[in-house]
Amino acid sequence: MAEEMVQKLLDGQALDTEEFCDFSLEDQNEATAAKGVAPSSPSTFTPELKKNICYVVAAAIVNDKGEVLMIQEAKSYRSGGQTAPDAAFCSPSLARRTKWSIGPDLGSDHLPMLLEIRTGGAPPKMIRKTRWSFKKADWLAFQEECEAAFAEAGPEHESDQELATRFHQALEEASVRHIPRGARNQPRPWALDPELKEAVDARRAARRDLRSGDRSAKERWVEAKRRAASVERRVSQRQFREYVSTTLNKHQSLGRVHKTLKMWEGASDDQHRAAESMEDGDRTLVSDRDKANAFNRTYATVSKQVRDRKVDRDTKTRLKASNVKTCHECWGRKSGYCSPFSEEEPTRQISQAQLKKSPGPDDLCNEHIKHLGPRARELAANTLVKWARRSKMEVAGQKTQLLVLSQNPRDAVDCHIHVAGQLAEGGPELKLLGVTLDRTLSFGPYCRSLRRRVRPRAAQLRRLTGRSWGLQEQQLRAVANGYVRGAIEHAAAAWLPAVSKSNIEILEREMHAVARIVTGCIHSAPHHAGTLCSSFRAEMVALQVTLDHVLEHQRDAPEPVIICTDSLSASCAGQWYLPAGRMEAGETIAEAARREVLEETGLELEPTTLLMVETAGGAWYRFVVTGTVTGESWAKQHRLVTGGRLKTPADADPESLQAQWVADLSAYELRARDIEPLVELARAYHARGAAAWHPERLPAARAHRRLLLRLVVCVRKRANNRVSVLMSEKTSLHLPTCEISPPRSIHSTLKKYMTEMFGADLPPHRPAGVLSVEYSHQPDQPAGLCLTLLVPVRKPLEEVHLIDKYQWCELNRELGHALLDRLGKNQLVSLNVIR
Repeated sequence: MAEEMVQKLLDGQALDTEEFCDFSLEDQNEATAAKGVAPSSPSTFTPELKKNICYVVAAAIVNDKGEVLMIQEAKSYRSGGQTAPDAAFCSPSLARRTKWSIGPDLGSDHLPMLLEIRTGGAPPKMIRKTRWSFKKADWLAFQEECEAAFAEAGPEHESDQELATRFHQALEEASVRHIPRGARNQPRPWALDPELKEAVDARRAARRDLRSGDRSAKERWVEAKRRAASVERRVSQRQFREYVSTTLNKHQSLGRVHKTLKMWEGASDDQHRAAESMEDGDRTLVSDRDKANAFNRTYATVSKQVRDRKVDRDTKTRLKASNVKTCHECWGRKSGYCSPFSEEEPTRQISQAQLKKSPGPDDLCNEHIKHLGPRARELAANTLVKWARRSKMEVAGQKTQLLVLSQNPRDAVDCHIHVAGQLAEGGPELKLLGVTLDRTLSFGPYCRSLRRRVRPRAAQLRRLTGRSWGLQEQQLRAVANGYVRGAIEHAAAAWLPAVSKSNIEILEREMHAVARIVTGCIHSAPHHAGTLCSSFRAEMVALQVTLDHVLEHQRDAPEPVIICTDSLSASCAGQWYLPAGRMEAGETIAEAARREVLEETGLELEPTTLLMVETAGGAWYRFVVTGTVTGESWAKQHRLVTGGRLKTPADADPESLQAQWVADLSAYELRARDIEPLVELARAYHARGAAAWHPERLPAARAHRRLLLRLVVCVRKRANNRVSVLMSEKTSLHLPTCEISPPRSIHSTLKKYMTEMFGADLPPHRPAGVLSVEYSHQPDQPAGLCLTLLVPVRKPLEEVHLIDKYQWCELNRELGHALLDRLGKNQLVSLNVIR
């Protein structure tokens, strides 16, 4: 029976046996809890988690020229948020006269910082610090002194930071005694230029001739000094242009370009300071994230805002009552005032209405509010303060800003309120999280401030390019998107959809100027710059905000809402990727690959084999397949029947903008670099020739209710050199199978299952690859999966000890050799576990 199962797996067939599961973390946690012991990890096998399992298919298709089929993305995959420091000091004049250092630990959450400010007006004397002269060092004495310092016993409980400090102090003291200084610093790159060296030598000779007292010697020295300065300026400029055209043009040099632009702009440096560790209980924290989390935990315990269960219960009750979405006008029937209407109707009515008499949603007008006395405004402010205190918030009156939102400028005249005992006067603008709000919410002042901020950046960007030198267009576009567009679209979801057309034109002019820098056009020309206009971005941001709101409130929506658009997202405009996408219900892996390739490239794919299985945790799987395609471009090269048409920019749709055959990935801006090993694997498979490779295998179509990991554990017997495989005797004889934990990686599940079978003394082993994949998703069934891994044991059978309910089954010689042949290079489907 064991031989029959192994033979089917080698042939790529699905096992028609009953679905077994010998081990799962859920059962282990339940058994541990039944004994009165807390489980090692909480049970996370919830139905909601199992529904979130994601299956993705990707196609790596290579032609006879070694070109890979790529698509230009039309979807946004950006995630994550911006971070900000706790404090920012923005005084360049003060920063030049300030030195700072970190003091010793005083037992607080933060280390003290010592600031030294030079009060004199004269600049400090620049004394060049000489370098260590290692060629003149007494290394024997240096070694003896360091060994003597290390032999001294330190405190009994010494932290890592104290050890590092003592180590650094010992090396510094020994270096001062036994290593002299005096080595010269490395010269600048252009200092070795022959023309510059000749000019410097002439300047030095002219300076020596000044001692003779000849009047013409002074004139020669001035002329030599001017010539040396001119040559140095010309040589350094040539060296900088060469540096920009070669080093900065690489994709991995984007960070260096941004640092250069920040330095020119005069922004603060973003270099990491020397890290100082922090003790949190018995843990030593080094990273900034761990320190911040520890600080938040400590602050939560010492904060004066102590939790009150009674207050929290009342707050939750009021919050629950306020979230009721029942309409009191139509009671959910959507009739009368709640009936649907077109967008043109309110636009026409608002344009014709008088601002003073146009009522709001509550049937109140600005005229009503205008004639209220000061007592009403004070009551509104007091209500706000009471709400803040009830919600455990403290309103700072000295930081309160007041802005009147009205179309009538007279409404904002002489407006002020008292908040927490402080007077807050109304102003024409209000700045919130870096965004300036004005009275009419047209965001004109904010757009003009963005123009003042972006123009110097565009000028700095222009310094990195020229007619015959500089950054290439692809590199310039990537830098401009982060350096200029990033500044313009800061918090764009809050203000960009509401900006008027006249103010959008202000941003358009700046983006057009940047586009001319990227493309090298002197004036506006019909040339595609690879960037989208701000008005288009405003529409996409509004669509994204609306879509996020709908997705977050799906439970509250009485009926489904569909949002349609004929635009494409610009977050990934100009970026390329392999044809890939999520699998749909009722599809096999091969069918999903055919559909994705047809939708995104316009060509028809016939999958031939599975190349790689990628997994992140236990809930995300990507199946990389390859095969042959038919289409116009392919038929011209291979004389095949036309079965599609390669997508061009004219055929752009929400799936992709276009598709191309790509030979050099470095010449394209990729959405992510994770496809590079996939492309290399596909090229190696296509160019294999007579080389040994695993046979063409596609996933077997068999439905499973759970995520299963099946193991073919093989070992050799020392007595007869025969191969044996491990079999499970639970319920009936079958290959060992366990359930994959969605929050854990495949390697973690494999290690726990191997420990379950062999005990704590695990024999040396390593998964060689995927032997087979069984998957078939039915619409009304859970999306299960079964991965079969080949795991060879590197010890003989006589030295491997098993626990109960497992046994070794010996295979015949022919089948054993066939199984061992699969352990060679490229004989199994690759498994990539993303950590």
